[in-house]
Amino acid sequence: IANKAGRAGAGVWNQTGPMSAGSAHGDGATGFYLYGNQTVWQYIDDANKICRGVILFGQFAHSGNDTVFANTSLGGGATAFGLIPGRKDDSFGYAFTSAWLNPNLYERDNETVMQAYYQAQLVEGVYLQPVMSFIPNPADSPDYSAAWAATARLIVTF
Repeated sequence: IANKAGRAGAGVWNQTGPMSAGSAHGDGATGFYLYGNQTVWQYIDDANKICRGVILFGQFAHSGNDTVFANTSLGGGATAFGLIPGRKDDSFGYAFTSAWLNPNLYERDNETVMQAYYQAQLVEGVYLQPVMSFIPNPADSPDYSAAWAATARLIVTF
């Protein structure tokens, strides 16, 4: 990991104004978060303008307030780019997040979401990104079984 790009951060957030969640009411909410990412492998071919790599990332957040949707969350994942021959501008990755939910709003204790994506460059500056998500324990009700969702985004950079 030495000599590889990485970053870490921490912060505090505050929301003002009246808030409510179920039977809980309050004036504002405060929380904190930590995040980081680290390049764990990288190959740069300057002659052919190709950069390949793998980046790991993670995050943690917490709020002790009774009026927020989730009191604690933990997530992470990996992104790989430039690994497919002939597709130097494509990327793919996997991420997960688990949230420990506010009991004033949800019957379940937590919800986990896992996602995998592939981002394909169609032409310079235009990407198609299909995403597959799996939620083994949807928050809305303990009666709900696992859920799958497929989405796609068209991304235009300028």
